[in-house]
Amino acid sequence: MNTRGFTLLELLAVMAIIAILASVSVVGFQKFQARAEEREVEAFLKELSSIAIEGEYEVKKGDYPPDDYAGVGARPTNDQNVGIESLVATLAAPSAPWPIPDSKHLGNTDGDKFPKKVTSYETTEAFEYVDKWGNPIAYFHCRSYGKPQKMLAKVRETGILEEQQVSAVKDPKTGQYFRPTSFQLISAGRDGVFGTADDLANFEIPN
Repeated sequence: MNTRGFTLLELLAVMAIIAILASVSVVGFQKFQARAEEREVEAFLKELSSIAIEGEYEVKKGDYPPDDYAGVGARPTNDQNVGIESLVATLAAPSAPWPIPDSKHLGNTDGDKFPKKVTSYETTEAFEYVDKWGNPIAYFHCRSYGKPQKMLAKVRETGILEEQQVSAVKDPKTGQYFRPTSFQLISAGRDGVFGTADDLANFEIPN
């Protein structure tokens, strides 16, 4: 009966194979997790776009929500995240004749407040809708496509909140804005940097 055990080289080879398989599994899981997070954000953008804005507000008002606090009755204490703060305040207006989007998507990355209560929320905080990574989603009404906005977002690589200048996105083939007669919603994506390949939007951004 052969009872020869493993040699050191054989054990090292087995350990190397196990390490390779483990690293492949980790990378595969990370990619799966990243895609799942992206799909969650895409689903929220679709819900916000097609249900809250187009299905409720636009149907009742005949226009899309402003991105400059028009009609809100006050402005918060800084000029960051203006478009998305205006959208939240408009959709959450007191006695609004539409369902208010779920509060689980609210954040306040720049920590600003309105000088008075302007929404149905019991606070003066100037909320934004944020993505899966806690960063504000940029919102542009079509009439403001030529006006960049200052967005405060946490960059994944550094972990630091950075002010970024964000513009509505144009189709590189035609030079025209995507959704030219309505609005744009844009997430900075997993890296927290607007204008990079992992951005997500309520339209298809070409890579």
